[in-house]
Amino acid sequence: MPVFFILLAISPAISALGLLLSPPLSYAAGTAGLVCGFGGLFLLYRNLLKPFKNICSSLRKPGALHLPHASDCGSLCHMTELMAAHGEAHTRELASARRDLDKMRQDAAECQEKYTLAMSGQTMTKDSLHEAARKLRLLATDQAEQERRLSDVCPELARTAFFGGLTTQWLDKVAAELEYCENYLTQMNAFLGDTPAVPIQTETAQEEDFFQWTPSYSTGVPVIDGQHKLLLSYVNKLHNGLRQGNDSTLLLEILDSLAGYAFTHFTTEEIFFAYSDYPFCKEHIEEHQVFKNKIVLFREALLQGKADVDQSLLEFLKTWLIEHIQGMDVPFAPYVAQHHGIALKTDDSAAEGKD
Repeated sequence: MPVFFILLAISPAISALGLLLSPPLSYAAGTAGLVCGFGGLFLLYRNLLKPFKNICSSLRKPGALHLPHASDCGSLCHMTELMAAHGEAHTRELASARRDLDKMRQDAAECQEKYTLAMSGQTMTKDSLHEAARKLRLLATDQAEQERRLSDVCPELARTAFFGGLTTQWLDKVAAELEYCENYLTQMNAFLGDTPAVPIQTETAQEEDFFQWTPSYSTGVPVIDGQHKLLLSYVNKLHNGLRQGNDSTLLLEILDSLAGYAFTHFTTEEIFFAYSDYPFCKEHIEEHQVFKNKIVLFREALLQGKADVDQSLLEFLKTWLIEHIQGMDVPFAPYVAQHHGIALKTDDSAAEGKD
């Protein structure tokens, strides 16, 4: 039991005892009662009220809670330890929530880019189907005209079973199938809605990104730009994982995802090469292969413990992508646009963000 509690308890009893005694014992008892009362109040202030005041003052200021051991009583010391432990746990929970929020932001941005890319691909496919259907219609019309002219020149041929317009009918049927596919994609685009114009990332999040998209990276072809933005998001994801101290296994998974998507992007570009008159496709493909070889060798070094995912790797990825996009992909874009009959688009969203 605390001493101040005992003193405050016996002080009234001693004073009351003094009333029953005759002087000078009554004076001594009264004095002893006062001494016990003031002593109990002093100890109450020093051991309970003063530490409690210090706690209240500390709670108004940021930082950990500190109390001098000379002024701690047992209960308050225990309460201080509990509050400090609670503060540390709260700090850890906030840090974990921040990491989860960053991951959700990265995943949301990646999903948005994939959605944008899918919509761009559907639009390009729809345009290609429309152009193919138009050419087949023209070919069917020309075929019918040639058959008419041939029947005028050779009436006997016009009476044969083959000359009944089978070729023209087949071309019309194929054109109708293509138009059906085009209409289906048009309805799907209308159902899915327009591509979100407002980026999911906040301004603060964009400022924290290691690799930010700028208008100078835009090729003007939505599919290619969409894939480039996804590659940038993977680099930023790897950077955030490195900054947050993620283990090597998780960093390796992110690197594998980045490399896998980069290889897919290279395949997409090489498919475009096959359907365009791009004169430097051989050099472009060689650049792709050089990057693939470097990533494969680096991954083997990681598994053997001879290399680490560090800032130098991020700088290499960033530098290589910038040089490749601006040096090779931007010049290639007009050939893609010419083949698909599309107008190159400027990256307005990036330009506005830069302004």
